[in-house]
Amino acid sequence: MPEPSVELVRSNLSEHPAAQAWKKLRGRSVELNEIVILKRRLKSSIYKLEGAGPDASPVVAKYCQRPVARHERLIYEKILPHLPITAPRFYGFVAGESEFDWLFLEYVQGEQYSRRNTQHTILAGRWLRLLHTSEAEIPVAAWLPDRGPGHYLEKLRAAHLRLSESLKTLVLSAAEKAIFQAVVSQCELLESCWDQIEGWCEQMPRTLVHGDLKPKNVVVRGEGEQASFLPFDWEASGWGVSAEDLAYVNLAAYYSAVKSSMPAFSMDDLHKAAVVGKIFRGISEFHWESQQFDPHWEFCTRKLCIYRDRMNEALKTAEWGKSEMLQKNMNAGQPMTSGASSRQVGSVDLTTNLIVETLETAFSRLRGKPVRILRLDRQPCEHSTTFHGEHLNAWLAEAEAIKVFFKDFNPAHQIEPARKVRQADLPPSRQELKVYQSILSKLHLGTPDFYAVRWEPEQGLFWLFLEDAGSSRLRDSRNLARWVSATQWAARFHVTTRNLSEEQEVSFLPKFTRDRYVQCVERVQRILPDLASPDREVVELALHQFESSIENLEGLPHSVIHGQYFGRNIMLRLGDPERLIAVIDWETAAVGPSAYDLVSLTAGKWTDEQRRTLRRAYFDEYQANAKLELDWESFYASLHDVELYQALEWLGWWRNRSFSPYFGKWMKELERVMSDFLPVV
Repeated sequence: MPEPSVELVRSNLSEHPAAQAWKKLRGRSVELNEIVILKRRLKSSIYKLEGAGPDASPVVAKYCQRPVARHERLIYEKILPHLPITAPRFYGFVAGESEFDWLFLEYVQGEQYSRRNTQHTILAGRWLRLLHTSEAEIPVAAWLPDRGPGHYLEKLRAAHLRLSESLKTLVLSAAEKAIFQAVVSQCELLESCWDQIEGWCEQMPRTLVHGDLKPKNVVVRGEGEQASFLPFDWEASGWGVSAEDLAYVNLAAYYSAVKSSMPAFSMDDLHKAAVVGKIFRGISEFHWESQQFDPHWEFCTRKLCIYRDRMNEALKTAEWGKSEMLQKNMNAGQPMTSGASSRQVGSVDLTTNLIVETLETAFSRLRGKPVRILRLDRQPCEHSTTFHGEHLNAWLAEAEAIKVFFKDFNPAHQIEPARKVRQADLPPSRQELKVYQSILSKLHLGTPDFYAVRWEPEQGLFWLFLEDAGSSRLRDSRNLARWVSATQWAARFHVTTRNLSEEQEVSFLPKFTRDRYVQCVERVQRILPDLASPDREVVELALHQFESSIENLEGLPHSVIHGQYFGRNIMLRLGDPERLIAVIDWETAAVGPSAYDLVSLTAGKWTDEQRRTLRRAYFDEYQANAKLELDWESFYASLHDVELYQALEWLGWWRNRSFSPYFGKWMKELERVMSDFLPVV
């Protein structure tokens, strides 16, 4: 499903402020296809103007506060053209109103930068070498804001003050209080060690720094030798030390590129710079997050917890994290799993040692010989939607690394948003484990390999270890070919599992039966009184139609289904086209109509033509693998009843518009199903 992260403007395009500003810049009007709202915040908004640029290419329009706009204009207009680095094309600047201005840039299409993609980090290292060794070519360096250690010390002190005040004024649980105390202690330690940080910075060359090389601010365009690294959002840039830019890049690639131009800069200096960079990045995170806490509003400490763990690891690497005061506060309230780390086997971290023990046993069994893990790297997964997850790198002999995804099913470790809509129970988690053990591991259809489980309730251990399929999810709706591959994978999976539905090995899965459909009707009927009149009228009409469709649903072909077959649950092995699709998060698996997964994947903002293309690809793949002659028209028509059930099921889950914004999304889907469905001719 296309991710619901953007809004579209399709009417009165020429009157839109972004279109007006673009017209002013170009000196003539340009007919736009549509305007996509990529971001809308109090301090800035970003729009994509489809068809505005050369050869009808898209253009990015950024509307931001005047100081930010003028700083970025300086970077794009006066500095980047003089440097031997790749950057988005800058089209121009337009003065706005009320202290806001417009910037217009090339819309860069490509893959989002990933710190876990080796090619990406090598590209980043080479690009940064060009940036950091070009100080002589920067004509206006004196105009740039300071981004040296003094800048970060100011941020640190401001964050320290705000977090200390929040600790006094917020009503906190014991766990939340422990997180605040740990971060305040980290701030105190950093201030006490600042002379050493400045000493390390004195060994680093002064240069232009980007200052915010997060994955969302970089696109990698092209592949192989043609790949180029294209950062944008230069708001945090300035004149400083290279440290923060080096926090998460391939240091070996960077060092091999810079050693000839900076012979006095050793690999040891580079490692120190990377540590300082992680500390600077952590300070920026503390500074940003410290502004989010207000006693009058709901708040969440999840991000602060992640930032605490990252800083913890940076401080340990710097060997400043040994003070008794710091350890006392850092260890209080820690979750079972820690933040990013790289630990030698035998460390005092019990969790890491248990993980190593579990994986060594599993790998030894899988390989038929003893396997020893020499080092374990751990990185929290920032995209988990229910339970805490981590990306692990298990380093074996001869520099072999096995990538593992670690999922912690302890109910106490559900992330904050999940706690609002999920019960703190184990059955769905236990079910996902059994799906991997009993079904997926035997099918060899490309789902992540099952490595190990550690299920010890008395110890609070509910761990699952799988192959790490990477960080590229099926999101970009413009690349229809990948979505076609996902529909074809679903068809093969359904054909393979259609004969399992009555066998003992899937008896633990819930079944789509008449009782389930009736329960859906009853659940939706309960929310009707709380719905606004327009929503209620549509839902009542849909319920009436659905009740007459239950018999049709019972008669559809059944198989094992994923249950939430959306793009967010589909990983892409971009370097392995034969095993491109890797489906994750199987806790909602069931035995039900095979078409349920198909209508999930094809729900949302697809055009009718795109939706038909995806469904036809599924139909053809299913027919070929099942060796059956099926009727396309009958198949397509049967999807309507499944779509209707899916939309009502989700509306019953999300309850109303005030409970969740996802209710509105599924209302749109229900309206489409009710009004746009036409029999295939």
